[in-house]
Amino acid sequence: MTTKTVPFFEYPRLWKDDRDDFLSIIDNVSSTGGFILQQAVFDFENELAEYAETNYSIGVGNATDGMEIFLEAIGINNGDEIIISSHTMLATASAIKVAGGIPIPVDIKDDDNLICPSAIENAITENTVGIMPTQLNGRVCDMDSIKMIADKKSLFIVEDAAQALGSRYKGQHAGTFGLASDISFFPAKVLGCLGDAGGILVKDKDLYHKMYQIHDHGRDLDGEVKRWGRNSRLDNIQAAILSFKLKNL
Repeated sequence: MTTKTVPFFEYPRLWKDDRDDFLSIIDNVSSTGGFILQQAVFDFENELAEYAETNYSIGVGNATDGMEIFLEAIGINNGDEIIISSHTMLATASAIKVAGGIPIPVDIKDDDNLICPSAIENAITENTVGIMPTQLNGRVCDMDSIKMIADKKSLFIVEDAAQALGSRYKGQHAGTFGLASDISFFPAKVLGCLGDAGGILVKDKDLYHKMYQIHDHGRDLDGEVKRWGRNSRLDNIQAAILSFKLKNL
């Protein structure tokens, strides 16, 4: 009997399947010299927000940065606890830790392997400030129950929707239930580019501006420095590739 190795994800095909289009995109962007925060980025951010049916999106360096940025913008104090799913990527917890909070993992449900609402309720303490469900494997968590708990206990909701672009719960897109969410464009994701990249989805205008400033050295859309920030910008070539792929998603 012969054995055959089946790859979990065929990374070379990401390039081969659309090679000619990618070469044209790279040539078009490179020919203009607009590599950082130029039209391709703004176009993709608008397209992503429209696709997810939310008000704003921000292209960032990766989804982990996205979580760190929205937690910083919301304002996490040392010792603040945020409840997360025990079935998630390490970055969900590490982003909370980097922001100064404490990640509190809780159990998952048997039927969908997503965060269990009753486990959330049992884990709430006087230090709990928020809930970060992970939308995973094409499924969206029981957001009705989670929102009910959050409202009852005056907690915010943010979503780790890194792997959930296109998933819906009762018609509503994953990533649009709380204050903000992250999307990953890692090559193996539903919408993957040719390297690391991510996005943030957000509805509130003021929160959007805070996140935008943080992702570009504290500068707002007009270039004025409003706060301390970092460098986590989606580059134009990746944005143009993602814009092309989003049309076929």
